[in-house]
Amino acid sequence: MAIATQILLHADGFDVEVGDTVAGFVEEIWLGGDEEPQALALRTSAGRHGLLLADDVAIVDEEQHRVAVREGARLLALEPPHLVRRNGRLEATWTTTGERFDLVPAKPERPPLAARLPHPEHYPTQRTELRSLAFSIGVLYGGLAVLAFLLMGLCFLVADIVAGRAY
Repeated sequence: MAIATQILLHADGFDVEVGDTVAGFVEEIWLGGDEEPQALALRTSAGRHGLLLADDVAIVDEEQHRVAVREGARLLALEPPHLVRRNGRLEATWTTTGERFDLVPAKPERPPLAARLPHPEHYPTQRTELRSLAFSIGVLYGGLAVLAFLLMGLCFLVADIVAGRAY
């Protein structure tokens, strides 16, 4: 195998790169009978579903959430998933068609993970969180004060209407 298969267990959702271009992303990790990762189910940028064997994976970069494919790797085309009920249990199956196709870079369907994450300067700071907490508490107490004044005014109004005097 090109890489240790255990690292493939963490590749779900990673971008798949051919050269320097994103060509799709990992949808699922397929396990063999020994519970070891054997293949990755991919969705290509062109919208096709394919199966990439673990032998065709060159690099798994957990920091950048990407999987690099070795040169010349081909995918096995996948049929649409099927749902079957057996012995009262639901089983989902996804099989290959036998057709092989190249994983070619295309315009990505979604941006790489780094582009989807907010930039660190946009993360809320503790000062911003404290300021918003103080504002929320101020609005809460202000609303309670307005509610109390309206309730007292209503009490005086009812007393004035019923008895002719507010007190």
